[in-house]
Amino acid sequence: AYALAESFHLPYGYWMTTTVVLVQQPYLSNSWIRALERVAGGVLGGGLAALLGMLFHSELALLLLIFPLAIACMAFRAVNYSLFVLFLTPLFVLILDLTHPGVREAPIAGIRALNTVIGGIVALAGCLLLWPGSEGDRLKQALADAIERSGKLAGVALSCVGNDVGPIRAARREAGLASNKADEARRRAALEIWWRRGELEAADETLAAIRRVAGTAV
Repeated sequence: AYALAESFHLPYGYWMTTTVVLVQQPYLSNSWIRALERVAGGVLGGGLAALLGMLFHSELALLLLIFPLAIACMAFRAVNYSLFVLFLTPLFVLILDLTHPGVREAPIAGIRALNTVIGGIVALAGCLLLWPGSEGDRLKQALADAIERSGKLAGVALSCVGNDVGPIRAARREAGLASNKADEARRRAALEIWWRRGELEAADETLAAIRRVAGTAV
């Protein structure tokens, strides 16, 4: 991202790099959703910044606008990432206008939107390059591990003699961790292969069976 910004002499290229840092995650499903949220919020926020810049010009008006925008950013930060970016973009643009008199909001908003879009594309490309593979394949492996661990727990429980519950506790912990990983893999797979409903429903049924086996064993 930094090389692209330098090569094409894009101003405020650090916005592109920041987008990559915030979007790219070791799972394509999570990165894809975060990229959509940031790009949508950045583009819409850029339009809002340009509109506010056309309507308000005085320093006092800009200061009065910055306060509710900052409040909105803090309010939506933990609620909705798209809305957070939507209000964060005009906040940055208006602050830049105050600190650099003569800067026009519309070009700055357009540059920020462009950097955000390119950064999102770079982040997704990096995710595909660094962590290749389908989330559906990872889900199958996670389910296989959970089945193996729950079967081991059942075997330990059936072969338990006396009051020594140490092996059962260890097997229960391993089965629980494997089941949690399979649940998380199912959640990510739903974001990446949402159209393969049959596989996802089969995964749900398998997870339910795994929990019944583990619960009965305990």
